[in-house]
Amino acid sequence: MEGIDDSAAFIVIISKDYASSHWCLEELTKICHTRRLVLPVFYRVDPSQVRHQTGPFEPGFSSHQKRFGENTVSKWRGAFKKIGGVAGWVFNGRFTSLAHP
Repeated sequence: MEGIDDSAAFIVIISKDYASSHWCLEELTKICHTRRLVLPVFYRVDPSQVRHQTGPFEPGFSSHQKRFGENTVSKWRGAFKKIGGVAGWVFNGRFTSLAHP
């Protein structure tokens, strides 16, 4: 995670399995707290699902809730909500578009 401290900007690629990794969520939380430039790429997911932690992200957060507890998962949900509200690129397989929250 020290690479995060040394970076001026971040490209975060959010895919359907992103929330299943507690490591990815921990890094995303740290990235969101840096207040540096973040460019999200929503790879075959809808930014609104990221903002609301719905769809493919629900199982990962539910699983983490049992393992890591409410406080930790609440921080991760906050980071996910924040990144879902940032204008970024949506890639759905054939087309890319700029997403605006």
